[in-house]
Amino acid sequence: QLFSDSNPDLYELSCGTLLSCKALGKQSLQLIDITDILSVVGMVPHSPKLPSGVIENWFFVVEKSGLEIANSGPEADDGGDEPEG
Repeated sequence: QLFSDSNPDLYELSCGTLLSCKALGKQSLQLIDITDILSVVGMVPHSPKLPSGVIENWFFVVEKSGLEIANSGPEADDGGDEPEG
């Protein structure tokens, strides 16, 4: 699913930390070549109160949603801590 550009008001109010976008819907879907993918992000739903006072449904960008964390536990550590035998 594609999303809009980020909301500039929320971005400014968050001191440049919140990229909040609107879902563009199924009509925005596109087929792309897998080699064109540069990164994968998560889009987490939230309903912020906008500066106008309106509460709307938005999605904020999460760049590292867990795949790196899932591979960083003790099972993934090949640091040689196991006794030789």
